Amino acid sequence: MTSNNHKTPGPARADSFKMWAGDEKVYGPVDVDTLHQWIQDERLFPETFVQCQSDSCWRRAEDVEILREKFTVTPLAAAAAHNGITSTAAALREFPFFAGLTNEGLEQVAALGKTYDVESGELVVRQGRPRRRLLWELSTKFESWHG
Repeated sequence: MTSNNHKTPGPARADSFKMWAGDEKVYGPVDVDTLHQWIQDERLFPETFVQCQSDSCWRRAEDVEILREKFTVTPLAAAAAHNGITSTAAALREFPFFAGLTNEGLEQVAALGKTYDVESGELVVRQGRPRRRLLWELSTKFESWHG
């Protein structure tokens, strides 16, 4: 690894993993081949959190090198991966609040959140309702309406 590359080393093929599924249950530990099968069975998605047993961090499956190859790659994700970070982490770097973080720090912040694609005119939040989430607009134009 060069000094300019801040990527976290990927897990070895023999490592076992846990998966935090959409039903809010943790499955595993299981081996990599089982995770690959779960990807084929559409039980494991790029945004699903997994934890390698040799690592203390939960990461999105698409951010784990040994799993990434099994997902369809979009051009934006490929460009960000070429720079050593995911597209979400790259987008967070554009905010002054996150500008001082290392690539690893940005990846950890990105792994804590969830990205959503929102259609034009779709309601994201309603004024006056309690919030349990912090929203960061990563791209396009965001408008608010008061009424």
